[in-house]
Amino acid sequence: TGAIDTPYAQSFNLQLQQEFYWGTVLSVGYVGALDRHLTGVQELNAALPGTGVAGLPFAAFGRTASTLGFDNALTSNYNSLQVNLNKRFTRGLTFAGSYTWSKALGYTTNNGMLLNPFDRGANYGPLDYDRQHVLTISHLWELPFGRHGSNIVSTILGGWQWNGIFSWSTGTPLTIT
Repeated sequence: TGAIDTPYAQSFNLQLQQEFYWGTVLSVGYVGALDRHLTGVQELNAALPGTGVAGLPFAAFGRTASTLGFDNALTSNYNSLQVNLNKRFTRGLTFAGSYTWSKALGYTTNNGMLLNPFDRGANYGPLDYDRQHVLTISHLWELPFGRHGSNIVSTILGGWQWNGIFSWSTGTPLTIT
């Protein structure tokens, strides 16, 4: 029997950061990951479409049942550019914005089974969790009126905030089977 390689994952990142005026910080980074020797299952006794039982590779030996082959030759990878812009809380205002441009590639399976048993390479493509573009913007603003008074209007209007989060991302890939 041949040696089985142990599955493993590697992750790496690099980030550059610069502070600008008014407490604003810009970060630009790269994040990546590699997975190697992932377990996969392939149907070995699959007939070409339209050939029926006669097209099964093991039919000549009297085997018409499913025959599965297990190996650990699958891989996946993730690469992304991440940009963040943050303004620290000053004068009642803070905001954060982030954008990620990424790609997640690997072998598409259904419960570990390769979708195309005839061509392993045809199973390689965007993974189910691949979101190529993600943008998120958030803000918090402490409203400036009513904070320092002692009358009823200041008590009612004081301490209010206006905040929100906007999030946008592309959809996940579609696998047609």
